[in-house]
Amino acid sequence: MQKWSSCRYWFLFWFDLVVRATETRDSDDTCSNDHGARRVLDDCGVVMAPSDLQGWGLFAFKEFQRNETPLYGDVVIPISDAHPAYASGMRLMIHDYLWDSQKVGQQYEGQTVVSVISGAGVLCNGHAKRYSLLAEREPLVGDAGLTRFSHSAAGSFTLYHNLSFHLQRQVGIGEELLVNYGEWWFRERNIPVDEPPPLPKPADWLRDNGYCVDNLKPGMTADKGRGAFAARILFKDSIVAPLPVLPLSRQSLSVVRQKVSGEIFQTQQLLLNYCFGHNHSSLLLYPYSPIVNLINHSSKSPNVKLQWAVTSQDALQQWPTDRILNQQESPGLLLELVALRDIEKGEEIVMNYGSAWQEAWMQHLNQWRPSSEPYVPSFNFSVDILRTEKELRDSPYPDNIFTSCFYKYRPKEHESSQKVTMDQWKASTQDDVLDMANLRPCAILEREGLDESGKPLYTVQIRNRFGLRDKERLFKGRVHIVTHVPRRAIRFSDKLYTTDPHMEGTFRHEIGLPSFPTQWMDLA
Repeated sequence: MQKWSSCRYWFLFWFDLVVRATETRDSDDTCSNDHGARRVLDDCGVVMAPSDLQGWGLFAFKEFQRNETPLYGDVVIPISDAHPAYASGMRLMIHDYLWDSQKVGQQYEGQTVVSVISGAGVLCNGHAKRYSLLAEREPLVGDAGLTRFSHSAAGSFTLYHNLSFHLQRQVGIGEELLVNYGEWWFRERNIPVDEPPPLPKPADWLRDNGYCVDNLKPGMTADKGRGAFAARILFKDSIVAPLPVLPLSRQSLSVVRQKVSGEIFQTQQLLLNYCFGHNHSSLLLYPYSPIVNLINHSSKSPNVKLQWAVTSQDALQQWPTDRILNQQESPGLLLELVALRDIEKGEEIVMNYGSAWQEAWMQHLNQWRPSSEPYVPSFNFSVDILRTEKELRDSPYPDNIFTSCFYKYRPKEHESSQKVTMDQWKASTQDDVLDMANLRPCAILEREGLDESGKPLYTVQIRNRFGLRDKERLFKGRVHIVTHVPRRAIRFSDKLYTTDPHMEGTFRHEIGLPSFPTQWMDLA
């Protein structure tokens, strides 16, 4: 479902789709363990179920207070410089499921970037006024200790993680959790912005028609970086998590990169590593329920497996690849993650990615070599006193590092003919200035006096970057100087295409999906 206001401007002229509601199967399954038969236990906090608005939705299964976070923070996956010729292969994702990369700090991951926020960021429906969930200002960023100098997995996972949503008001049992899409989102679809929110669902209805989505929590593994862990005891044959999936074509994830030498090479979007698929199919399926994108591989001792939900059988038996990709509605494909045995609280959840993935990984291991080029990611770089442009000539930062400033540019009419313009940084009149969308390149010209905390203030020159709207861009040839910029409004950033996922030779392969329908194997 859609998110902040500027995120799909590049693609909206291609598509005008509406995702319709899908149905979920009744919970009348039986097995020897009653816990295994039930999809929603009493201690569940958030349930995924059919929404009266569209598709799936997330519902409170207990009361939540203002400022609580109903779900654990999840990963954010950038899609950088999607090829316009192939973008139709991810039409559903582009139109209704992507976020503005500037709002989550991914604007330097490419020239045009959109972002996938797994979990609540995709599953939640929205409302123009009666929304309850707000995204935190930005995700955490880090490589989980898997650096390009030490680990073959470097570049194969997103660096952005733990982005959570908090409640701006109290929410009762059965109420659908809604996010703020922005009024423009509804107006462009001719949806009344004053439409009342859906009525709460009865707890018994959610229990019968929904899936618990807070069985998993993020955590750190001993040797694989981040992973998914059991948030409670999970019994054998119980459904650990529902996995609704979005269809997209393999070709839509193709991307062209250019080396420093000017040589062109082709690679795949990082999103490929989070998708299900088959070597003989052009169809990929991206799972987007909470925390499932953190589940690691184990071929020897998996404790969960995938199975298709009963409601997906018609599509599996009758729909070819082109019909799924060209649907003007969500095909409603749903997988279920099932416990192979009893799983203890705090135990890591692992599944078998399949023999094709394992073979590709072993080949990557044989070819991988640690990087020999000097590199320090911005999230690991820090200095006490920022250096001026003059000082950088003698004592430069690492080649991939530059400074960015939080600044909201407001051009003034009387300055239209001036080559040099000045402004003073004032937090009191720029309450939202620390929003990630206002982060842009800047050069430190000089240090001024000290602020109230004893830290230097800076004079900076503001610069343009990709992704800015026309009214936010400086005219060509204009120099814009800002004074009294505090240290908290300046941070280090990575230059375009220098972070780990952009390295040549990083691992890319879809996760194997058991029982892959033969009619989808169009590359055989």
